[in-house]
Amino acid sequence: MALLTPETLVYEAAAVADPQVSPDGTRLLYTIAKADREADRGTSQVWLSALDGSDARQLSGAGDRNREGRWSPDGRSIAFVSDRVKDSSGIYVLSATGPGEAREVTRHRPAIGRQAGCCTEGPSAPSTKRCPTSRDGRNAARPLGPQGTT
Repeated sequence: MALLTPETLVYEAAAVADPQVSPDGTRLLYTIAKADREADRGTSQVWLSALDGSDARQLSGAGDRNREGRWSPDGRSIAFVSDRVKDSSGIYVLSATGPGEAREVTRHRPAIGRQAGCCTEGPSAPSTKRCPTSRDGRNAARPLGPQGTT
């Protein structure tokens, strides 16, 4: 049995976090985070499995930090936050049932935190939370057009 050292805890252990049960109660969406010694930073990927942990597969691949996976209400799509575009993060959506690349829905600078999806715009917005703004005072989160343009 190997000794438990600080290096083992940092570089060989993985943290499983943010479990999300599918709307039908049969699948589990979660994030696995690890420290990357060569890059000197943390990485995380979104995974999907059966509720009992079987049939686990990694859903995200591009980007070092993929996280905060969420189910669509019908359970057919999964949205998650990713840093796959340099100097920004975005919300991506992919099918929960089959292969395929995630489609970018929004791009945001600076990085998206846990505020994704909780903000509303305008002075009459019912939420007490405000959308993050860019340096020029405009809303920093912009939906992408059909070709991925803002």
